[in-house]
Formats: sequence, structure tokens, C-alpha cells
Amino acid sequence: MGAHKQSDRESAEIVDLYDYMPQPRIRRGGAVREPRRRPKITDDLPKSLPVTSREIELYELYFADFFDALFAKKN
Repeated sequence: MGAHKQSDRESAEIVDLYDYMPQPRIRRGGAVREPRRRPKITDDLPKSLPVTSREIELYELYFADFFDALFAKKN
């Protein structure tokens, strides 16, 4: 029985979850440099975002059980 489990582990496919990101290239002559320019982050959103009644209805439809549990009174 132990040999059967060993063969199952050996035949299992290994999935690399980080294969979407390219490996960094190794450069000669020192450490990896930081990017020269960093993106500028701006926040131009208003303090309160308008939400339509239809959007609220959709949230209530899909998250009703979650909202009920979240806002339930605790005894």
C-alpha cells in the first residue's frame, strides 16, 4: 500500500503558480538597479462616490447572506 502512494506522488503534475512572471536577468557588474522612474500616483476621485439605487440592489441581491451575517445583532 505504501508503494502505491509513492507512485501517485511521483505521477502528480507539478504546477508552477509563478510561471507568469519572467525570471530576472542576471547582469554582470553588480547589483540589480532600481527603475529610474517611478509611476506618479494621483487621487482625483471625489470624497464620496455616487452610487445608484440599481447598484445597491445588485449588491443586496448577490451579497444578501453575507450582509445579513455581517450586520446581525449579537446577543
